[in-house]
Amino acid sequence: MVKTGSAVGRNIGVQKSTSGPLDLKRIHISWDLWAFAFLLILANFHLITKNPSPVFLFSASAVAGGEWWRIFTYPFVHASFYHLLLDAAAFFTLYTSLADERWPLRVFSLQICSFFSLGAVLLFEPEIYGVGLGGLSGVGHGLMAMTSLGMMEKEETFHIGTASFGLVLVKSISEILTGRVFFAFGLCGIPLEMSHAGGVIGGIVGYAALRKPILFQSSTSA
Repeated sequence: MVKTGSAVGRNIGVQKSTSGPLDLKRIHISWDLWAFAFLLILANFHLITKNPSPVFLFSASAVAGGEWWRIFTYPFVHASFYHLLLDAAAFFTLYTSLADERWPLRVFSLQICSFFSLGAVLLFEPEIYGVGLGGLSGVGHGLMAMTSLGMMEKEETFHIGTASFGLVLVKSISEILTGRVFFAFGLCGIPLEMSHAGGVIGGIVGYAALRKPILFQSSTSA
């Protein structure tokens, strides 16, 4: 059984664009994007082969047995092609919106959202210890929180950023209160509400962590 998590630096948030919000030239294509795309393909071969136990899926017993890589690869595993398309579209849109061109900071953003998403599930969804966990939705919610906070720093995008951050926050809270995840439609395994909330918390923490050195440099140079 697969349960699903059902997205920096000097200027954290959306990249600058002079040609409008849909200007494809502003998207920074780098090796990490190609690596994540390859990992998505590799981790979802089970959708074709019908393998019930993909090796990239998070499993508490497997991790305890030494398969530590599952902690890092679980977000890329999905329960259906619909689940994969939904998560991948949101993830790549948000990941390419991170302003910093330094790949370690972009990967850090992904990982901190992933860790907090997984941590929230492990803490508040005890049944996860007997089943698997996969999906990029928790990461997507975290990246949306990060990019929204970055947009709120700029006057021209403050209102959009505020609305975006409010939306992801209200969505995550409402899912916890109602026990229902939006857009799942029974095609995303068994969605876990806490994974989205955990991702949002991870996005907030990650944003604060990446902003701290900047604030420190500003205060010392004044």
